[in-house]
Amino acid sequence: MGERANLIQAKVNECTKQLNEVKEMMKTQKGVAYKSSQKKALMILKRRKMYEAQLNSILNQQFNIDQVQFTSETIQSTLDAAAGMKQAADAQKNAMKNLDLDKLEELQDDMQDMMDDQEEVQEILGRDYAVDGYDEAEVEAELEELDGDIVNEKLEGNKAPSYVPQVSAMQSDAKDLEHIMNN
Repeated sequence: MGERANLIQAKVNECTKQLNEVKEMMKTQKGVAYKSSQKKALMILKRRKMYEAQLNSILNQQFNIDQVQFTSETIQSTLDAAAGMKQAADAQKNAMKNLDLDKLEELQDDMQDMMDDQEEVQEILGRDYAVDGYDEAEVEAELEELDGDIVNEKLEGNKAPSYVPQVSAMQSDAKDLEHIMNN
């Protein structure tokens, strides 16, 4: 159909060219010559209209053929999709036959019990065995002192930090402890 449409389009173009030539001649003609050219122009216009009608008919036919082909392709695509969906549904049915929901639920319950047990074990292992008898403010003060000592060490060199007890202080503390226990 494309070749036929091209051939008719060429004839329409030829008529348009002839019509333009006659139009140019009519600009300079008068009287009988003008009337003769006018009749010629009328014949060319009628022929061009006939070719245009044929071209439109061919283009409409081609459109209808394309539309039918598109519809056929769409139907085939729909059939293929439906077949694929049916195959998937059958596969899912077969898979579900092999799946025991009671066992799956039991497995899920067992997993939840194990998770609960694991959380309990983690809670037991993570218990805080708080040491009574210390003051939070005192610990914070020692931490600040530690930070200060680190800064001083960097500035002064490698002296023993103040939070490390001196040997003489340790001996004094040991004597005090021995005295308390004996009394």
